[in-house]
Amino acid sequence: LEVAESEMQTWQADWDAFQSSSAETSKQHEVAKATISHLKSQQQDLTSRLQHLEGSQNLTQVQELATELEPLGLSVQSAKDELAEVQSQLDALSKSINDQRDLNQHTRQELNRAQQELHQHEARLTSLETMQQAALSDTVTEDWLKQQNLEHAQRLGGDLKVDDGWELAVETVLGPQIEAVCVESTLALHAPLSSLSQGKLTFIDSSAVCMTETQAGVALLIDKVRSSWALDAWLGGVFCAESWDHALSLQSTLKANQSVITRDGLWLGPNWLRVAKTATSEDSIILRKHQIDELQQSLPLLQ
Repeated sequence: LEVAESEMQTWQADWDAFQSSSAETSKQHEVAKATISHLKSQQQDLTSRLQHLEGSQNLTQVQELATELEPLGLSVQSAKDELAEVQSQLDALSKSINDQRDLNQHTRQELNRAQQELHQHEARLTSLETMQQAALSDTVTEDWLKQQNLEHAQRLGGDLKVDDGWELAVETVLGPQIEAVCVESTLALHAPLSSLSQGKLTFIDSSAVCMTETQAGVALLIDKVRSSWALDAWLGGVFCAESWDHALSLQSTLKANQSVITRDGLWLGPNWLRVAKTATSEDSIILRKHQIDELQQSLPLLQ
């Protein structure tokens, strides 16, 4: 947008200079036309007199007029040459005017397109941020969080980066924990929690968590996630399956604290099954966060 506006300002300055030059050339053109008209009038008058004298056989006066007429003819020719040159300049200026108008129209179209795209991105970002804030907050506990100076604390869902295609699986396993409030330590919350009269809150702190067991040849869901917070307690015992058949083949090998999930959110334990579906990508907190990040990165390029 800045580039387009800069080009418009440059074009306006060039156009003002061009208009001044065009006006001067047009003035020269009118002067040349007037000169030629005057010279032609003189030439016609002298020619008429010459013809009259030739008829009267006054050779002396005829020679004098012929001598006077010769430089006048040269002046007329010189004026014609000057007029032709000025006309050529006017033709070139006329072409430049048309070219400038085309460039101006194109630049305005590009500026309008850039402004429209910027406004659309800004509106889209505002909408997504509003939806994300609503999804990661709870009005019931909002006042309590303000009392503890935690109203601006990061929510876990705003920190997660997930491999493409595994967003639904991660959200299915995390469930409401995706709204967890991120704090330095949960130990300091014991006393304040007694003043929380209603609502549900989950907290996660920066404590390290021991890794869970792995299974040869089977990926863990936690390996699909990058976060500043240790998620092993929630994701460490969850294996990844590329298909329903693959998940079923792993189910019989699962221990009591283990489970397996597919990309599309089919989650199996040793003796249980859970499924979660989202209507659109905008219903996914993780996907929405990804869209917000992309818009925030692209906006400076449009401004």
